[in-house]
Amino acid sequence: MRIQTVMLVAVGLLCSQVGRAQTSRELAEKHPAAQVVVKFLRLSVNRDYDQAAELIAPASLATLKADYVKKVKNPRTAMDEAGAMCRAVGVENETAVEAMTPVSFYTAYNQGMQRRYNVTDEVNQRIADSLELNILSVAEEGGTLAHFLVRTQHQTMSNQVSHLEVISLQRQGAQWLVSLGEKEPKYSPLGAVVPAAEPPVAPTPPALKPSVPSAVPPAKPSDAPARKPAAVTPVPRAQ
Repeated sequence: MRIQTVMLVAVGLLCSQVGRAQTSRELAEKHPAAQVVVKFLRLSVNRDYDQAAELIAPASLATLKADYVKKVKNPRTAMDEAGAMCRAVGVENETAVEAMTPVSFYTAYNQGMQRRYNVTDEVNQRIADSLELNILSVAEEGGTLAHFLVRTQHQTMSNQVSHLEVISLQRQGAQWLVSLGEKEPKYSPLGAVVPAAEPPVAPTPPALKPSVPSAVPPAKPSDAPARKPAAVTPVPRAQ
């Protein structure tokens, strides 16, 4: 009887977890931003970066470009490295990078990534044809952000690849737009920070003079006459 009860409890918990997962998935699929997620991922895989950029928040695109320019112009970046970063987006110098629009930069940036990893048209077509998207859940943050957890699967010429994607979207008016860089840490100044008071320093004790042993005055000569040594009486020898 006890074994049957334990088995019933285990089955109940399993069904509860399955039902909860299904509910989470259904809520994610019904979310108004879900179709934006699917469209954005498919456009990205198909290398339609100009159209994918239309689904990204303009401020997010501008930040992506500004961060790249900042790295190129950083004094710590070596000249050959800065030149390589410029050529990666199809231009020769940092001035040309700054002149790019956020959308054109986004397209050039992703095209450069394709060249870097040497993804051929044949392989990319295989990926696009075999792509499967499975939205697992969504988490809303503050009413203006939604973070989607998506399991993607695709095939290359030699492998089946599975990957877990996190796509964040920002609500702007009546539409949802992709927000890049939400997984990156954000830093905000805390304002004027009052330094902690230093512990009081104990006053320095006066320097101590080294202890010098007092001089022992020499003994004064005595006024009494010096004693004569006692006379020794000779002992007669025995005859």
